[in-house]
Amino acid sequence: MKHVLLFAAACVMAAGCFTFGLDSDTEARAGRHMALADSLEQASTLDEATLEYQIVAQHYPSSSAYLAAVRKTGLLYANPENPMRNDSLALYWVRTYLDLPDPLPDREGAQTELRLLERINALQRNLSERARVADSLLAVAKKQEAQVSGHAQQLQALQGELRQVRQELNKLKQVDVEINQSRRK
Repeated sequence: MKHVLLFAAACVMAAGCFTFGLDSDTEARAGRHMALADSLEQASTLDEATLEYQIVAQHYPSSSAYLAAVRKTGLLYANPENPMRNDSLALYWVRTYLDLPDPLPDREGAQTELRLLERINALQRNLSERARVADSLLAVAKKQEAQVSGHAQQLQALQGELRQVRQELNKLKQVDVEINQSRRK
């Protein structure tokens, strides 16, 4: 019985040490990604920095760098200088940040960013709708232009026929006048 208790205690201690080793390894990995992301951001390689912050935000939620990684990921996805700029992903990461428990160091800034991103999305939807309407109107205008062009050609053809009919009518009148004159003689 004593051996079983000693064995159980040893297992608990080994598990605790293993967990501690895992946590320090997680912290070290997250720290390396954060350091790389920071240096990439300083070098204005924003697309790669975004990916490094996102790695920490997705794979190291228990690390101390998680909060900063989530915030930086949202900020970089919203940055117009970032070739990977994506308002939808920025919105996702800002919401993720705001859903974290208090206290958040930049809650007010994140809320402002959230409102701006939501406004941008609404404006982009509005712009897309207007572009769709403009495309529809352009298609209708081209169709009507083709119809007008067809009608103009028909009108010209009818005017040509009308001239011919008038000429024939004038010839008939001339013939009728000549016939009437010849009868009177």
